[in-house]
Amino acid sequence: MKNNFAITKLILCVLCFFTFFVIMGCSDNPMGTETVQTPTTPDLTATPGLKVYGSITFSNNSSENCAILLTNKGTDESLKTVNETAFSFNGLSEGYYSLEIPETDNYYSTVHHFYLTENKELTIRRVAKNGSATSFVNLYGKVLDATTNLSVPYTSVTAVNETTNQTTEGITIVDGSFYFLGLASGTYQVTFKNGAFNALTKSLSILDNKITFEGIPDINVSSPTAFNDVSNNALSGYNLGNILIAPKVTLTGSLVGMLTDINGAPIATTAQLALLYDNDVNDELRPTVISYFSLTNPNGYFLAKDLPRGFYAIVYRSHILTATTDSAGDIKGYVITSGGIMNTFLEVIPGQVTNLPTVE
Repeated sequence: MKNNFAITKLILCVLCFFTFFVIMGCSDNPMGTETVQTPTTPDLTATPGLKVYGSITFSNNSSENCAILLTNKGTDESLKTVNETAFSFNGLSEGYYSLEIPETDNYYSTVHHFYLTENKELTIRRVAKNGSATSFVNLYGKVLDATTNLSVPYTSVTAVNETTNQTTEGITIVDGSFYFLGLASGTYQVTFKNGAFNALTKSLSILDNKITFEGIPDINVSSPTAFNDVSNNALSGYNLGNILIAPKVTLTGSLVGMLTDINGAPIATTAQLALLYDNDVNDELRPTVISYFSLTNPNGYFLAKDLPRGFYAIVYRSHILTATTDSAGDIKGYVITSGGIMNTFLEVIPGQVTNLPTVE
């Protein structure tokens, strides 16, 4: 009996192991372990979907097939289309690019800088080496921070022809310089944009005998100046000067504090008050009334926000100002009625909070 029992146990063990291996062999997750997927190699041929396309125009109304090179400035990888007057580059990622057309016997080289965030159409003008200076001109300038006079690179510069709506785009390089090469005669709106600065738009007119650009004296087209463009081509053209753009900062300030009478007691909520403004108290005092108001806080708390730069005073509405006159009887200025709430003007500076004086 013992032998039969031992044989039976052996057979049962064999069957158990057999069943175990059959089950494990069919399982996608043996031993209950977590399935770990092998990382796959990314498909480098996948296209992000952005493209740059457009055509080439020529300053002498001629045509010449040309090599076109597009470079991603982040990777310095160049894509090239040879002997074309139209181009299309597909499968591009977001970033800074330059599109370059090398110099030939008849035309100067052209470099166009831009930042790509969506599909972009470009019209690139080639400048003939024997081109007319009055029909098509080369322009250059520099964009600077209005507060520091430092250069502002990577500022987009866009010129839109008011008649044809043709758009010419560029971007400032490291020293803030920008170039418009072979820009046709006409009237343009030129816009400068940079995310950290307020956008600026100036009017530009290219006429037969002069160039006018908002903010500088007219330029005589008979007196071009020599300059080197971003590709170090020696060219002649016209300097639009330094364009100053202002940083995006708050343009307003605030007044805050406790309004009290001359005895230090809070102004009653029933009192009729006036907020006065003057842009320059160093001149004759000629303030204007910003608003009439009453306090809502019984403790005299007062807050005025979004006030432009200047000088402010708070007075009783019933005796705001007393006029001062000259010898001819004409009003030359005003003084605040004595015994008012604030007998002096307080300066409000953009981005700062000015505290009201306290009565000791």
